[in-house]
Amino acid sequence: MVKVELVCGLYGEGSIFSVDIEHNAKVSALQEAIFDKKQYNHQCKFDFTMLTLYLARKKEGGGTKWLTDDRHVKNFLRGGISTEYEEMRPTWTLDDEAYFGANFQPRPKQVHVLVELPDLPNKRLRVEIGPRIEMFEGVPQIKIQGVQYVTLPAAFLDKCGYKVSDDVMLYCRREVNLCLR
Repeated sequence: MVKVELVCGLYGEGSIFSVDIEHNAKVSALQEAIFDKKQYNHQCKFDFTMLTLYLARKKEGGGTKWLTDDRHVKNFLRGGISTEYEEMRPTWTLDDEAYFGANFQPRPKQVHVLVELPDLPNKRLRVEIGPRIEMFEGVPQIKIQGVQYVTLPAAFLDKCGYKVSDDVMLYCRREVNLCLR
């Protein structure tokens, strides 16, 4: 089958990204491709079917016009959900005439799909107090101009879900510093 590169804009975040997908795929397959591309499966607790997709094309004059990827698009995407764009149905196919049609050819500077993330309730984390840590062992430390710092390796932070490119140094309060000895 023929693949097509669709340019997507993410409401709220304001980012633009592209997804390669079969031209005759269902909209639900596009939802899943976007979910995987943005790695929501690693970060968020929702299903790909909760993404709402909108066709970034509207009627203008006697024809239709795609949303343009220009210097204004980021502010547009951060400004809230626009009612001018049609919501895409998950069971329909991308090559349906209502969406991209059989002969669709993407052009430069076009945005094809707008993506809305689901509203997820901010649940409070349940914090359970465990035993008090009395002593730290093997924590890399550094002293700069008499001030104590600890170093957290990037690999450790990655395991905790933080994406950093290098180790992170943290200021170590005097009270904590006594535990590090």
